[in-house]
Amino acid sequence: MSEARVPTAAREAALVSIVVPNFNHRQFLLERFNSIFAQTYRNIEIGFLDDASSDDSVEYVRGLASPFRFSIDVNKENSGSAFRQWARGLSLTHGEFVWIAEADDSCAPDFLERLVALAGRNPSAGFVYSQSRIIGERGRTLEETPRYLSEIHPSRWRQDYFTHGADEVSNYLILRNTVPNASACLFRRDALQEIGLAEMTLRLCGDWLAYAKILRRHDVAFLAAPLNNHRRHGKTLRASGDSGGRRIRESYFVQEYIREQFKIAPEIHELACRFTFREWRHLQRTAGLPADIRLNSDELLQAAKSFDAGYEQRFACPEEQALPSLLVQQRSWRTAFRWRSQWQTYRDDQSVTLRVGPCPGEVRLDPLSKPGTATVEQLAFFRAKSSDLVADLVGLDLGSCLSPLGRGGDGHLDARGFRVRRQEGPAFLRVIPPAEMEGRHYDFEIVLRAEPPPPLVSTRKIDRMAE
Repeated sequence: MSEARVPTAAREAALVSIVVPNFNHRQFLLERFNSIFAQTYRNIEIGFLDDASSDDSVEYVRGLASPFRFSIDVNKENSGSAFRQWARGLSLTHGEFVWIAEADDSCAPDFLERLVALAGRNPSAGFVYSQSRIIGERGRTLEETPRYLSEIHPSRWRQDYFTHGADEVSNYLILRNTVPNASACLFRRDALQEIGLAEMTLRLCGDWLAYAKILRRHDVAFLAAPLNNHRRHGKTLRASGDSGGRRIRESYFVQEYIREQFKIAPEIHELACRFTFREWRHLQRTAGLPADIRLNSDELLQAAKSFDAGYEQRFACPEEQALPSLLVQQRSWRTAFRWRSQWQTYRDDQSVTLRVGPCPGEVRLDPLSKPGTATVEQLAFFRAKSSDLVADLVGLDLGSCLSPLGRGGDGHLDARGFRVRRQEGPAFLRVIPPAEMEGRHYDFEIVLRAEPPPPLVSTRKIDRMAE
C-alpha cells in the first residue's frame, strides 16, 4: 500500500482523542509525553487516567505544560481492569479517532499523521495500526519487529496491507494475538464503543478479544513501519500475570469466541490448538515444573476442553504437535569453519516462503528439525541483500541445487519438488548455489510445505462442537 500523505488543509482535520492509562509508570512518563507532544498531527486532545498509582505519576503530570487540551482523571481505588479505564477514557473525550497510548510506551513523531491518513484511505477499517518495535526498560531495542509474527506468516507483517475483518480473524488472529500492542492502534470511536469495553473481564488477553469483536463488523489496515515502541519490563500486567495458567485460559476463551463468531476451517482450528498448546508447554517449562506435572487448574482445563477436545492427547505426544523449523547451517572462514545455526519456525497448513542470507561458504539445511515430511517446492537465489534474481528453480530442476547428505532421513525428487522424510536425526540437504555465485555471498528464498500431524479431533466432531 502506498504511503502518500494527506495534507491536513485539504479538509478539516479529524480530532484524535489520546487516552493515556497509567498505573505506577512514573519513570516512563517523560518519554511517553515527549512522544505525544512531538506529534506532527496537531488536532488532538489528551486524557490522562491514573488508576490509583502509589508513585508520584499524578504530581508529575499535573506539572506538565501541554500544548493541547489536557484532562486528568484519578481513581481513588484501583479499577482492576485496563478496559474499564479504556471505557472511562472514551466517556471523557470526544474525538472521531481514539488512540490508547499506554503510559510505558512511546512512538515516532509522525505516528498519528500516518495512521490518520491510513484510516482516511480505508473508511471501512474499525482500526488501523503500525508495526511495533520491542524495547526494554531503558529503551534499548530488543526486536525490530516481534519475532513471533514470522511463525504465523513469514512475510505478511513486512508490508502494508488492508484486509476484510473476517479474513484477518479466520486466518491469523485465531492463532495468536497478531496485534502486539494496543498503543500501535488508532481506533474509530464508534468501533470501540460498540464492543462493551466496561464489561470485559479478561486481564491478559482482553485486547485480543477487543480486536476480534471489532473485526466482526469492520476491516483493518496495517503499516509495516515500526512507528510504535512497545516496552517490555517487569511491571507490565502481562509480566506479573504469566506465572500461572491465566494467559492460557484466557487464550482459549478468545479462540472459542472466534470459533463461535467466525467461520473457521478445520485445519486452521487444529493449528490454533497447537499454537496454544505450545504456549501452555512453554509456561509449564518456565514455571520449573517437571514434564509429568501440568500447569493447570479446573478453570484452565475447562477452557481447554471447550476449544481443544484433543488437548490430553497433545500432552501424550507433545513432540508431534511442535511446529516445524527450517534449520540453516553455514560455515566459512568467517565462522572459523564451525557451523553457525539459525532457525525459522513456520506453520505447516500451507506453503511458506522463507528468506535466508547472506550466505558465505558452505550451506546446509534441514527443512523440518523434527520427525516428519516436508517438500521443498522452490528455491530462488539472489545477490546478497538485494532483489536481483540469479536463479529460480522448481520441480525436477531442484536436483541441481540441493543434494541430500544421507543422514537422518531420505529424499525424493519429483515434479512437485524435493521431498524429505526426516526420522530421528537431522535430514540435511546441501545447498549448491549457481556457478556464477560460487565464492560470493548470496541470499536464497525457499518455498516449503510440511505435512502437519494428523488432527486429534475429526472434522465431523469439530462441526458438532460448532453447532
